[in-house]
Amino acid sequence: MNSTLSRIIILSDYRSWPNCCAALMMTLNCFLGLFFNGGLIYILATDKHPKTSFNTMCIMRAFNNIIVLIAAFMMVYVPKSLLGFGILPLELESFLICISLNCYLFNEFQSIYVSINRFIALYFSNYYNLLCGNWATFIVNFIIFIERVVHITLETISRISEEKFISFSPDLLTFTALEVSAEGMIWKTLLMFLVAFIANFCTFVKLTLFYLNADCRNDVEKWKLVRKNMRLFSQTILQDALFFIDNLFTYHMGEMSNHRFWLFICATFIWQSVHVMDGFIMIMFNDRLSVLKSFIFGGSDVSSG
Repeated sequence: MNSTLSRIIILSDYRSWPNCCAALMMTLNCFLGLFFNGGLIYILATDKHPKTSFNTMCIMRAFNNIIVLIAAFMMVYVPKSLLGFGILPLELESFLICISLNCYLFNEFQSIYVSINRFIALYFSNYYNLLCGNWATFIVNFIIFIERVVHITLETISRISEEKFISFSPDLLTFTALEVSAEGMIWKTLLMFLVAFIANFCTFVKLTLFYLNADCRNDVEKWKLVRKNMRLFSQTILQDALFFIDNLFTYHMGEMSNHRFWLFICATFIWQSVHVMDGFIMIMFNDRLSVLKSFIFGGSDVSSG
């Protein structure tokens, strides 16, 4: 073994400041993410009001976030950053990272449906229960879930048979994968972003017209409905922004420096933070948190969407 390779291996564990700092940051982020997402699930599960389709999607997103934080970061990324080597078989490590990446994509696909949900609520309210009610939401999310399970199964079988695994690198502090096309992912992400953007823009136009309408402002019931949709729209926009920021750092900002700690920030920590902030946004916009609700909307008459 040459001296350069020996130096890399020695420095790629807790004795190296990038690895030590990365492990500490990911650990703290995990606890925050579990607190926010677990808290949201508890709030919605103990809520005595009937579950809405929007709340159902929030619960699914929170579960996905928890899976990512545990499967990828607590079981793979943090131990490997500290030790410099994996404690799990390579096949299992690849499987856990694959599950986490697909949970991320599940949430991204779901974001498009949420944007369409808000669009239909404002433009086609008479058909909302049919297209975006609880049963419609369950069917759409079930289809996405099955599609992701099939994708995970086929990819895992292929990687095991060809021995081309996804693995977290303690040297680069990000995952590495053979034969993964970044270009294809960029175009797929761009398409999803455009669909969500168009739906959100149309929703914003409608809400603006409602807000400027004096009749709506003078009608208490209509104004409550407008404010409810404004809150849900704001939550949707913030959650969509998380995926945009993640892709911005992963595919563009990461090129600003070759230092491995900057690569960790752009490709790993931002990804993890998406699942943490997603839970934070959902729990902060929940009606049960009356303090934040009163601060943002100046009242307590906003109902769940």
